[in-house]
Amino acid sequence: MLESLLAGDDEASVTALATLRSGATYWVGVRAQPAGQHAGVFKHRLQRMRMHGLEPLGLERAVQLVREHGRPVRTGLIDSADRTWTTLLFLTEDGSAPVACAGWPLPLVVREPPLQEFDLRSPLGPSTTGPTVGRAGAAVCRRPASLMSAVDVRGLWHPAPVRMTWAAFWTLIATLNGKATQTSCQHLAEELSRRSVPDIIGFAERHAEALYRLDQEKFGTLPVADMTGRNGEPFPQSADGFLYARCAVVAAGQAVWEGVFFDVDKFAPYTSTECDGEWLLYVPDQAYELATGKEWGHSTRYCFESCSNRDGWPNLGS
Repeated sequence: MLESLLAGDDEASVTALATLRSGATYWVGVRAQPAGQHAGVFKHRLQRMRMHGLEPLGLERAVQLVREHGRPVRTGLIDSADRTWTTLLFLTEDGSAPVACAGWPLPLVVREPPLQEFDLRSPLGPSTTGPTVGRAGAAVCRRPASLMSAVDVRGLWHPAPVRMTWAAFWTLIATLNGKATQTSCQHLAEELSRRSVPDIIGFAERHAEALYRLDQEKFGTLPVADMTGRNGEPFPQSADGFLYARCAVVAAGQAVWEGVFFDVDKFAPYTSTECDGEWLLYVPDQAYELATGKEWGHSTRYCFESCSNRDGWPNLGS
C-alpha cells in the first residue's frame, strides 16, 4: 500500500521508495493535523537544519505543498534499515494519497561543541555525550566550552556563556507538570515571552543541549513501547520519533532527565506513541515571536536532530 503512494518522480519520493524496498521500517500516524500547523512546524525545522549547515531533500517544497493543500494531513516516517536515511511523508487526511515527501541523511553530524571535563557532582548535573554517564562509579563528565569564557587565553573563539542557568531552565520546565502538551507548552511560551530576549535564547540553548545529551545509541535503539511489527517483533523508533521521545523526557523534569543516564530502562516508557513531546520544540520560537513580533532565527550551539551527536552514536557510520 505504502509503495503505491510513492509513485512521484521527484528525488525525495524516488529515494523513499528505494529505501522502503530495501527493508526499511515505516510508521503512519492515525490522526490528521491541520495543514497550517504542520507547515509551520516543519518550516521551523527546516530553518533549524539550515542554520546547522544541513539541507533536507525536498523539505522546502514539502512545506509549500502542505500549505497549499490547506486541509488536514497525516504524517508518516520511513527509516532505512541501516539508519542512514529518514523520510517524512505527508498524506491526505484518510491516508489514501500523498501530499508531499522529504528526506535527509543520517547521521546529522554537525559542528561538534568543544568539550571540557567537569565533575559530575557539579550543580550543572549530567552533561556527557560519551559513555561515561551511566557507568557505575563514573565521576567525570565533559562540559561544553560554551560554559567557559568567550575567548580563551590563546585567542581562540568560543561562544559567549549561556545566559540561563540550568536551575532556571528546569524551573521553567517544571511548569509543564511533566508533559509537553500543546496547552502546557503554550503556557510555557507565554511565561518565557515575559522575560528578556537573552533569557529566551538561553532557554533555547539549554533545551537544545538537554536533547543533544540524550541523543545516544543506547536510547535511540530502544523499541517503541506500544508498537510491534507484523510478526510481533519490536518496532524501532524513527528518527523523529526518537526526537519527540527525548522531548518527552526533558518535559518530565530534571529528575527524570538525569535518571535515564544511569538507567536506560527509565527512558523506555517515553518511546510510547502516547508520550509525544514535539510541542516542546517550538516553545522558544513562540516565546520570541510573542515577545518581539518577529520570527525566530537563532541557531543553537547544539543540534537536537536525531543522530547529530557523534559521540552518542559511535557505531553509526559517518
